[in-house]
Amino acid sequence: MVRPILYAPVKPFKLSKEATDRYKAIAAEVKAKKVDPSAAIEQATKCLAELADMAAKEPEADEINEKDPEYVGVLLGGTSGSVLKGGELPAGTDDVYFEEPRVVVDDDEAEDEDELRSLWGDGEKDPAEEEEEE
Repeated sequence: MVRPILYAPVKPFKLSKEATDRYKAIAAEVKAKKVDPSAAIEQATKCLAELADMAAKEPEADEINEKDPEYVGVLLGGTSGSVLKGGELPAGTDDVYFEEPRVVVDDDEAEDEDELRSLWGDGEKDPAEEEEEE
């Protein structure tokens, strides 16, 4: 059986003296400032004009110099991409250790066909064997 969990706070929430003084100081600073709406509009207009100028400019050419000695190619498709544009991606297994069994065991205990269990039914004779015997 599950008991319900009931939350009944004993003390009401109250900010500390420092936090109360701080938020009152911030409120007084905001009230003391006189905000000029026309200056704010001018500043916003200036910022929008700068953004429009930036958008109108031609972006720098994003060219890759393939003759640069440090150029190794560009892998398309992210880190797991399988297409390499220019350059060459060497794939070697020289530094890979392949674990092999140290001792090779011969299979001397090859089972004879007589010892194998018949895959036909339990105790019934295989019809193919009956035809061979006749």
